Order: sequence, then C-alpha cells, then structure tokens
Amino acid sequence: MRILVGPFNITKEGIGYILYIFYNLGLFYVGLAVGIVIALFFILFDIFYPKKKLQNNKNALLVRVVLLFFIALIVAGTHFLLEKVIDVI
Repeated sequence: MRILVGPFNITKEGIGYILYIFYNLGLFYVGLAVGIVIALFFILFDIFYPKKKLQNNKNALLVRVVLLFFIALIVAGTHFLLEKVIDVI
C-alpha cells in the first residue's frame, strides 16, 4: 500500500504528527484486515471446493491463483462499495 499511496508529505510536527500516526497505523491495520479476510476466504474455499476436483489437473496452480485474484477482486469491490458508494468505512 505504501507504494500505491506514497509517503507522508506533511510535516511531522504538531497536528501533522497525529496525521502521520493515523496514516501509518491506518495503512497497517486496514491492510492487515483486508489481507486476513482475503486469506480466510481463499483458504476456506481452497479446502472445501477445488482441492478434490484439481488433484489430477496439470493447471491446478494456475486455477488456484486465478481463484485468489477473483476473491481479491470481490473483497476489493466490496470495500470500494462500502467506502465510496455507501460511505460506511
């Protein structure tokens, strides 16, 4: 996320220090939460559905990676919907 949003450019003195802390902790906690949700969805889905069906398939790894990206897109879309459209987050 730091690569996407860039460094904190406001001075780190006074109120800027509080914003700096919110910026850094926000990146950490939001990134951690989204990562955990994606990991849980992928692990649960991987355990219950494709593991048995993909045992004898050459492209099993490719299918799993595509599923991971699909789950990430669902989570990102839900996050966008909640943050930008409905303004809950």
